[in-house]
Amino acid sequence: MSNQVLPNAGTAGAKPGAAEQADQRSDRGSDLTAAAGAQSAGFWAIIDRQSRVNRLEGVSQRLFYGGVVALAVLGLSTLLTWVNLSQVLGPLSLSQSVSGVQTTPGAFVLLLTIGTSVFLGITFFNKKELFLPSVYTAAGWGAVGFLYVLWKVLQLGAWAGIGLYLAVLAAIGVGACFGFLAVRLKK
Repeated sequence: MSNQVLPNAGTAGAKPGAAEQADQRSDRGSDLTAAAGAQSAGFWAIIDRQSRVNRLEGVSQRLFYGGVVALAVLGLSTLLTWVNLSQVLGPLSLSQSVSGVQTTPGAFVLLLTIGTSVFLGITFFNKKELFLPSVYTAAGWGAVGFLYVLWKVLQLGAWAGIGLYLAVLAAIGVGACFGFLAVRLKK
């Protein structure tokens, strides 16, 4: 047997050394990381289970996810510039930008997008029997929203801002994804 002296050996209730404290922090950090991983795995497990319940597999599941992303982009586009006004009067240059939520059409688009998203989310997680009508609703809002926002772009012409153009593209995505999904789910 060797006679080694261990740090803090034989001292009951002594505070752990710096190395021991670092090991304890490391253990706690890995426990927190594992708990966060378990929670995120639990979230995706719920999404996968609900996808199977609502008959979303393969292409249908990707169409649903694409439509949800397009709905989010449509809602966020109202926070961007919808109208750019600029005028040059001799030596003066005047410029004004207006975001979508500062206009009545932008607020209308945001509210209908939020309503469609909430209806879709509730039926995806809780009301299987209403999921197909909610997909029809989202597809309809995508089509009507596209026509409405396109009309606004044509009205504003050169004054249309980037948010308005992004809203046109997002509305196409919403209508296309949920429209194709509705056809696939009807079979």
